[in-house]
Amino acid sequence: MKRRLFLSGPIGCGKSTLIRSALGGLAKSAGGFVTERAFDKNGLLIGFNLLPACSIACLNRQCTALSFLNFSGGKAQRNNDVFRLDAVRLLTEAMTKPFAIIDEFGGYELLVPEFSQALMAFLESNIPCVGVLKAPAASEALRTSVSLPSEYLDIAAKLRAALKSDPDAEILETSGRGDRNAQATLRAWMEEYANVE
Repeated sequence: MKRRLFLSGPIGCGKSTLIRSALGGLAKSAGGFVTERAFDKNGLLIGFNLLPACSIACLNRQCTALSFLNFSGGKAQRNNDVFRLDAVRLLTEAMTKPFAIIDEFGGYELLVPEFSQALMAFLESNIPCVGVLKAPAASEALRTSVSLPSEYLDIAAKLRAALKSDPDAEILETSGRGDRNAQATLRAWMEEYANVE
């Protein structure tokens, strides 16, 4: 079983749900981060937040959700400091944990130099990691919706290529929640690397 396992697939197909279901309470020992959609009181998507990975194991979490992308003003507003400071801290701390979750990465944060450096340092460590890697189609959609420079797609493609060539990493293309192969692969990864209790 490869040490680094990243799910990739269509937007909203349930990749994060697969990881959360597989790990359950074991996530309390994880380093890294997760991203979550933020909704207004009417259920409309207004942005995305970043949280420590261990927060997914707690129903009554005490973690502060950090907004890094906000659509509520009609135009996408990015808060690069969340990735420059908070995500870098979480990736650095993840190198002291038994395993990490990075859910998800491959978005505009790749344009933040401090984050990119911390991500590369983490990926070069021996810490087992499971996560979600943004699919190429999702990267293209993000570039359009958030008005990212064209070099973003080049950076995202280079990251994907580097992970594909890493002998200790696997990018598992998945259709999401009902994907039995992805479920079995996640269970095997969890049993080998995340069963730390």
